[in-house]
Amino acid sequence: MALNIVFFEDDKYNQFHPLTHLRPVFTLRSGILPLYKRAEKYFPESALTLTCRTQVALVLTDLIKDIPVNIIKKNDDDMLLLNGRIRDYNDLPELVNKAEHSTIYYNNDEIAAVLLKHDTLKFLPSIATINEYNDYLSGQTDNLFDFHTTATLYNYCWESMADVEKEINDD
Repeated sequence: MALNIVFFEDDKYNQFHPLTHLRPVFTLRSGILPLYKRAEKYFPESALTLTCRTQVALVLTDLIKDIPVNIIKKNDDDMLLLNGRIRDYNDLPELVNKAEHSTIYYNNDEIAAVLLKHDTLKFLPSIATINEYNDYLSGQTDNLFDFHTTATLYNYCWESMADVEKEINDD
């Protein structure tokens, strides 16, 4: 299933300081690959977009030239907004592939991902920012299903350091 995958930062990026002073949390590594690159293993043939704070967007654009930054282009595919702090995907790929409706995936009351089916996106412009998506979604939460996932998120930088050996083997 091809998807548009949009990585986003939530407010917990500051729990990774000083590492996230000059870069988004999803560019951090706990193995060989940065966190955002691992999505390709679970969602092959999906298009990636990275969204982050405006303070680091220019640095990210210069660092990663082949992926759009802070500009979300929609097409006929479904969209998966993925928390940049994702640690383990666990059952998330299976849940996303089986989903018939737009869904918010939670783990411990934190949003791990939001799947937006194509019909949910029809009122958004073909090119938009993450702020426009956030504004749109805040009015649509009643129309989205809530689902629990076993996908986990990093909360602090020392958690990623503890995973180094495991993640190098996985990568």
